[in-house]
Amino acid sequence: MLVVALALFVVGAELLLSGVAALARALRVPTVLIGLTLVPLATSAPELIVSISAATAGQSELAIGEVVGTNTLNVLFILGLLALVAPLRVSAHVVRSQVPIMICVSVLMLALSYDGRIGRGAGVLLLVLMIGHVAYLNRAARRSHRGGAFQDSVVRDVPGTIKGAGWVILGGAILALSAQTVVSTATATATQIGMSPHKVGLMFVAAGTSLPELATTIVAVAKGEHDLAVGNVIGSNIFNGLTVLGITAIVAPDGLAVPAAMVSFDLPVMLAAALLCYPIVLSRGVIDRWEGGVLLGSYLSYVAFAWFW
Repeated sequence: MLVVALALFVVGAELLLSGVAALARALRVPTVLIGLTLVPLATSAPELIVSISAATAGQSELAIGEVVGTNTLNVLFILGLLALVAPLRVSAHVVRSQVPIMICVSVLMLALSYDGRIGRGAGVLLLVLMIGHVAYLNRAARRSHRGGAFQDSVVRDVPGTIKGAGWVILGGAILALSAQTVVSTATATATQIGMSPHKVGLMFVAAGTSLPELATTIVAVAKGEHDLAVGNVIGSNIFNGLTVLGITAIVAPDGLAVPAAMVSFDLPVMLAAALLCYPIVLSRGVIDRWEGGVLLGSYLSYVAFAWFW
């Protein structure tokens, strides 16, 4: 079942990226903007499903551990691994605006968790900020296409838009279903060896739910779509921190309980990963192999330390 699920990840990623490319052509929107909005929405579906299920079942530690672990893994492991294979070019738009936003979201997550609980009010705040973020990206897309050209392109190519959206939905659904198989297997194994819920979320569940991002990013890099690959990782972290955590905090019966160990260690590591990403992409707009090695090595060190924390 695990092998089949991993194979389906590749199929889902291929369908998702084909749909994204079709949408970008139909809407005449830069690929990086699609990578920052639509792709993270699809690839983060497993995180949202798992976090809501865990929160409503009273496993709030697993829910928030999964979000924190995923955001750390996305930056350090996925970007590090891909850059180690081949240098990644980073869009100027991502460097100037999206990476700082990801850092701000990480700071906010740490601040809201400081008293050991993220309540429904904080969840509403996170969702409102996500709506504002989407509005900002939409405005940026319209401005880059000089106003009316964006609207006209949507009207002129309705079939292309529908086709692209269909492939995105199908690919996202396959990724979500595949992730559930991987997550259930990893969670059962981790529970049997006696790990705490938040560590299960940080390591095993986060690794499982991050497979869509990994598969999508690998396929994007293989196709030369570096903007889509990096935009997916950064956009997913923003989406996870605002939407996934926001909805999960709202649906949890008593809010999300945040373990003290996570506040003192795992959340600061997540923030440090976001901060580490900024000077790397700011330097020359490229993540070189040695920088990828630093990111990947940092993640492996974190996992090794967290295992015994």
